[in-house]
Amino acid sequence: GPSYFQVPDCFNFIQLKKFLLIAGMTMTIPGAFAQCPITATLYNKGNRCFGADTLAVNTIKDPSKITWYNGSTPDPTVTAAISLADSLIIVTGSVTGSAYPNFELFGMAMGPGGSLYVLDILNNRVLRFPNPVGASTGATVAGGNGKGSSANQFNTPYGIFVDAGGNLYVTDSYNYRIQKFPPGSTDTTDGITVAGGNGFGSEANQFFAIALTVDALGTLYVVDTYNGRILKFPPGSTGATNGVTVAGGNGKGPNANQLVNPSGIYVDGNGNIYAADRGNNRIQKFPPGSTGATDGITVAGGNGPGAGANQFNNPYDVFVDSKGNIYVSDVNNDRVQEFPPGSTGATGGITVAVWNGGSGSNNNGSNGIGTTANQFAGAASLYVDTFGDIFLSENYENRVEEWKKQVLIDTTYVAATPGIYTALVTGSDGCITTSNPITVPPPAIKPALSIGASATTVCTGTPVLFTAYSTDGNSAPVCQWQVNGISSGPDNTIFTDDSLASGDAISCVLAGTQACPIPLVSSNTLTMTVNPSPAVMAGDDTILAPGKSLHLNPSVTGAIASYQWTPATGLDNPTLPDPVASPLTTTTYQLNVVADNGCTASGKLTLLVYYTLQMPNAFTPNGDGKNDVFRIPPSTPQKIKRFCVFDRTGNRLFLTTESGKGWDGTFNSKPQQAGAYIWVIEYEDPLSNRAIMARGTVVLVR
Repeated sequence: GPSYFQVPDCFNFIQLKKFLLIAGMTMTIPGAFAQCPITATLYNKGNRCFGADTLAVNTIKDPSKITWYNGSTPDPTVTAAISLADSLIIVTGSVTGSAYPNFELFGMAMGPGGSLYVLDILNNRVLRFPNPVGASTGATVAGGNGKGSSANQFNTPYGIFVDAGGNLYVTDSYNYRIQKFPPGSTDTTDGITVAGGNGFGSEANQFFAIALTVDALGTLYVVDTYNGRILKFPPGSTGATNGVTVAGGNGKGPNANQLVNPSGIYVDGNGNIYAADRGNNRIQKFPPGSTGATDGITVAGGNGPGAGANQFNNPYDVFVDSKGNIYVSDVNNDRVQEFPPGSTGATGGITVAVWNGGSGSNNNGSNGIGTTANQFAGAASLYVDTFGDIFLSENYENRVEEWKKQVLIDTTYVAATPGIYTALVTGSDGCITTSNPITVPPPAIKPALSIGASATTVCTGTPVLFTAYSTDGNSAPVCQWQVNGISSGPDNTIFTDDSLASGDAISCVLAGTQACPIPLVSSNTLTMTVNPSPAVMAGDDTILAPGKSLHLNPSVTGAIASYQWTPATGLDNPTLPDPVASPLTTTTYQLNVVADNGCTASGKLTLLVYYTLQMPNAFTPNGDGKNDVFRIPPSTPQKIKRFCVFDRTGNRLFLTTESGKGWDGTFNSKPQQAGAYIWVIEYEDPLSNRAIMARGTVVLVR
């Protein structure tokens, strides 16, 4: 009968053929062999003339060895040296003058093509930064419409995940649901509830989640933090779908089938589930097909809180690379620990991301909490890419840091003779591939060069992509780009500019041809037409009393052909530039305008409908997860000065200045008796800006 075996992640074709011959087996390989996804592209970096032609290799993975060939004749081989660089801050929300100076970063995820998604918990939105990351190029791809429960809103989300197809999943934590957004979504896109949305609880379709992941089959795994379990939902699930408990769910405790406040999850290609068991300071591994009754295996930590090599102090997230190495963000020790495949709770981890930079013997300690590039402040979400680069979000300092692996190898080659050249490239994971061929011609062959553009008629500020083409077989010519005859940007095959004006002339000159004994090679010239874009300021955010109206008065420049406000709810006419708004609930309105020349612009404002504070009259602190805390309802946020609870004799049992905190029915860690208690709240009324003191009674029910 047929035989089956598991091929390692980096089992290349030559190794596979040898394996099959030894085993006495044969196999037909349909299409590309995907176990070693390394590719190498050879291109001309310097002059298209013999004697000065520099070739270069571009790979999707770091090469460890390159052998250059002219035809079938090899030249000497070059090998790589690898080290870990100091950290690089690639996204920050707390730098003056940056694109997003006021966001509060929490979750982080990597998307297809190296794009970076960060969760801005302060503004209830997800921002996407393309690859390479730039602080001025982020865009809102989900949420950003105020705190709420609508399909395009969130209520304090904590975790995100992006699958291979670019679908975005968000743990909308205080709406107790998982929202899914398609690739290319924006702040106006409605999310689809794929799990939960049924309130807080412990039923199979209820949870309080701060992390999730989705496997290659589309199966959704949700970390139900408060119920100490991991739920699995099938592909295509909805809010009505019941999840299956695949780990934990047996109450909070240190047993092998229990989890305490889990916060991170990773599911590998074999279906093994790794859980960051935060309250037990350990990483638990559960096998494929596990249930709530299955015991997990401790693969790291579990030795109490501490800073030892086999200890954690609040391990928040976990990641497993293709070789089985386990990475853990150890929050209160301000470090990232790496554990080898097959590790146990007794295994000591190696600190691979620390505050003094470097790797190996230098990674033996922490520089503590801080904001410099060699310090962390609240390490949270963790990701390790295929190159071995470590990405870590720091929610205390609102930034994402990258610890980049440096591969020190010369990927260029100067051709000594004319010929057809290729490069045999070995990746850092052992995979081998051969590049495309490239011809180095004899002397005095003049190349031909042409350029094209994504568009030559655009609106102000629109990026235009220019690409250089060779008409003589050189597939990727490297050019010095010129705008109106002035050199602009580095030598490259492509060029992007978003600051062009009408009449600007774009061309390029083949890089390095000045050294050739042939005339300078220039391209054709493209002339730009740039139409002015309108500008929109929708207005200032405003607080309204219930039932009140506001005449919207935006500031708009340009010859406008049409106006459209969205949503239309509460507006007397959404196509007017200045409609009357009478929203029943807090609403963010967006004004979209189209100018006579077809250019567009938009602006937003939020009308906050404020209702008088109303407190609950009873609560039941019995630990069932329902109405356990007496607190200010989160739907009516208040700026409070103090919130107190007293017993009937006037003894103060609870005091806070934070509106998000509440009384759990205890005093000095002792449960209080059932009965009536007095509460007092001092807060600022946002409508009148006057200090208000409210008081009343609440019944504690046992």
